[in-house]
Amino acid sequence: MEYFAKVLSPRTVDSEPSLVIRFPTSQYLFNVGEGTQRIFQETNTSTKYMEGVFLTGLSTEEAGGLSGMMFTLADKNSRAMTIVGPENLSHLVSSMRGYYNRSDLYLNLIERPITTPFPDDAPIFKDSLVTVYSVLVNPHASSLENDTEPPRKRKRSLSPSAAPMESEEDVDPARQLEFLQVYRREALLRMSAHLSPFLAAPTKDPRPLDPRLPNPFLLPPPSSRKLLPPDTHNTHLPRPLVSVPLDARLCYIVVGPVKRGKFMVEAADALGVPRQQRGLLAGKGESVWVDDETVEGGKREVTPSMCLGKEIPASVTLVIDCPSPAHIDQLVSNPIWDKYRVANEDGIYPVHVVWHRWGTWENDERYRTWLNSFGPDVHHLSGDQSILGNPTVFNSAAATSVNLSLLDPEIFRRQDASPGPSGVTLPPNHYPLNTTQTIDILPRQPPASLDAPPKGDPLVRIPVSSQSIVASAALSTTELERKLEGTVPAFVEALKEAREAIRLREGGEGREKKPGDDVVITTLGTGSSLPSKYRNVSSTHVLVPGHGGILLDCGEGTLGQLSRSFGSAGVSETLRNLKFIFISHMHADHHTGLIRLLSLRRKVTEPSNTLFIVGPDRIRTMISETQEFQEMGYHHDPSQSQLQFGACFCLLPTFTLSPAGEQIMSQLYASTGIRSLKTCLVPHRGTQCYAVIIEHQDGWKLVYSGDTKPSEALIEAGQDATILIHEATIGDDTPEEISSVHEMRKFASENDLPVPEAKLLVELAAAKGHSTFAQAISVGRRMHAQNLLLTHFSQRYPKAVSITIQPPLPSASPRAHQTAQTQNVGLSLDLIRIPIGSMWKMALFQPAVEALYATLPDEEDGEEEVKVKAVVAGAGAGAGATGKKGGKEKKEKVVKEKGGSKGGGGGGKNGKKGGEEAKVDVAVAVESTPVVVEAPPTPST
Repeated sequence: MEYFAKVLSPRTVDSEPSLVIRFPTSQYLFNVGEGTQRIFQETNTSTKYMEGVFLTGLSTEEAGGLSGMMFTLADKNSRAMTIVGPENLSHLVSSMRGYYNRSDLYLNLIERPITTPFPDDAPIFKDSLVTVYSVLVNPHASSLENDTEPPRKRKRSLSPSAAPMESEEDVDPARQLEFLQVYRREALLRMSAHLSPFLAAPTKDPRPLDPRLPNPFLLPPPSSRKLLPPDTHNTHLPRPLVSVPLDARLCYIVVGPVKRGKFMVEAADALGVPRQQRGLLAGKGESVWVDDETVEGGKREVTPSMCLGKEIPASVTLVIDCPSPAHIDQLVSNPIWDKYRVANEDGIYPVHVVWHRWGTWENDERYRTWLNSFGPDVHHLSGDQSILGNPTVFNSAAATSVNLSLLDPEIFRRQDASPGPSGVTLPPNHYPLNTTQTIDILPRQPPASLDAPPKGDPLVRIPVSSQSIVASAALSTTELERKLEGTVPAFVEALKEAREAIRLREGGEGREKKPGDDVVITTLGTGSSLPSKYRNVSSTHVLVPGHGGILLDCGEGTLGQLSRSFGSAGVSETLRNLKFIFISHMHADHHTGLIRLLSLRRKVTEPSNTLFIVGPDRIRTMISETQEFQEMGYHHDPSQSQLQFGACFCLLPTFTLSPAGEQIMSQLYASTGIRSLKTCLVPHRGTQCYAVIIEHQDGWKLVYSGDTKPSEALIEAGQDATILIHEATIGDDTPEEISSVHEMRKFASENDLPVPEAKLLVELAAAKGHSTFAQAISVGRRMHAQNLLLTHFSQRYPKAVSITIQPPLPSASPRAHQTAQTQNVGLSLDLIRIPIGSMWKMALFQPAVEALYATLPDEEDGEEEVKVKAVVAGAGAGAGATGKKGGKEKKEKVVKEKGGSKGGGGGGKNGKKGGEEAKVDVAVAVESTPVVVEAPPTPST
């Protein structure tokens, strides 16, 4: 059976090394860092037949994209997901219970013990195609081996962050271990109704004594720890009995199948094997009995070996994670390698490919000797970043950013990237990790050219390489424009018109400077639910001159987007100056990039540099639990923590803060220059969601909607905003479509027929708890916002969208007419860096943006691009959407709504799960009258 290995990504500022081993109907993924699901999209690689995910560690570098991959596989109707990793893997997965809930995906978790003995020669995973062995590389192994006493409590503190358990000194180790098993099992059962056998219920069902994290914003503060049921999201998981060293790693030995020899027809003929029995010999490897009167009984056995040529031995792939010289001794001295150093009778060594996550440590004699022991024909794929440089990985978006920079290089910034050093000579059979680099394992071949896929790979290649992007970015404006005139002339013509329009406006009457003009908005992620080639998931950075940065939501990949926008060096300064993060709700596309960002920020900042985080209470629980694997500067005692937390509901106007909460808010105001910070509960689905209203001492006001349907409460709270950043997830229906659907429904009603399943987009938006384009613009008008930036576009619109803004209805108020004439409306793209005072340019840029995106290829995974025109009439009448695929217009009809990819705790963002389809049956006004939206309820405190 032919199969190959494929490099998904190297180590860059926005990706971590990942490898996939692919068979025709199975594939196995090694490490799943942040952005992995987006890399699958970028490289047009299918996630189908994902049999196993293998982690070499539990930090975000190895597992930051794990939850995203779990959502992706569940949405692709995968029935099971096997995850293999180091000890405490179940603790890591359990920490996702606040936002992951997919009962349709069977979770099979396999943990490799680290603090207790485990034989390296015992397979940790085996199926019909591969046998996988795990090899522990732990620089602290000797100290753990000498520690033979059973622990009465944790042997060392991984970090000072988590509160100790109640009466920890007196807890019996066996009972505490059972507490841990029960907690994790119940947490995992909330996430998946099916679990692997090792998570079976213990004989007893004790309730652990474990505190809910204290919330300093509550009034009065809790006087004592409360015992909460283990299915409560804010109940902290028990900490592991013994800390697993953060720098311990797993390596993997992947042994492929033995391929039977070629079936020899001549031999079968000579042995008298009937044709109908030859399949048993060749296909199933079973013996058959043939008629033969010369032997006793008249039957003679024919074994497969009599008719098959020489079998092809199994090929071995090594996945090596050796992050430092301190790990080398234990890696190279393990006796498990001995059997892979012996050639067979044909002189072929078992190992064909070695994937080095960190490089090959060429200057270390121990490592070099170990590598050479596997034979001269082994191919080494090296992740040494000193060789790789910082190439682009998401090349579709990177190439677009280079071209758009011709509009305004300060607003449309080219992504920061750099090639590896020139003139580097690698040893024989050594290759740097390159995205989409493939190597056939069976039959054995050297790495394939990057321009041609190996035999049997159905994938479409990336249309542009990182090298060509870097080369284009090095061109001057004139050179690049001349180059594009021959390939995208419509774009070049449109950008010239935009430049001229901006020049004329800037040369006219001087615009009065307003408060907030110099505040810079950087759109780090403008898509919803899951990332795509051109849009990452939700995050927006706000730079306040003289005060530092604010981050509004932090979806997976946010740190990488910051790095591409501000540069490898500038991102450290950006993180040091980051003062405040707001997380609107617990859906995964709004917060799963937080852990990695906080981890790097801790490394580049002083402990006294406080960061304030306001979000759902579960955010703090998640951070506290995942700090078991990655230090982020969190401590359960606020006086010792680099991170200060506040719950969204505590900042509602109706809430009274405790003295401790007042003190934290005073510190936040002093650090950021914010004068007032309030939240607003907005109507979403699956979980509570909050908008935030920020008023600054410099006189500007920013409103961020989070995910929401049109909200009267938000309109009132955000009155006269300087800028409103509002979600616009779903497009609008055209008047023709509205009329058609109403006619169908009327006809069905009059003739006693079933109600048609066709749904309007405005109804779909209401059912999902989102806003249409027209509704978002209507909210901005009624709020009298000076500037409106639309974001959070559905992945049904993977590229640019266009809007046609109509005037208000004649019956609208005079102020609504005035706002419509003066309001600046912009459609966000990833990595735009726009000062609020330049928002008026966005409308002039839009024709050129549309012209460029019209020339780009569609998504290759079946995603449909929909050309959308939003037509605003009055306070939110439905307007137009037409679908386009393959150059043909297509009417958008939503028949059924499939369960979504970012489920919230206890329900899920997009409704029913388990592969079921949930009918959308929500009636809303869609004619030229306002869409009626109920005001959100006031939460109890």
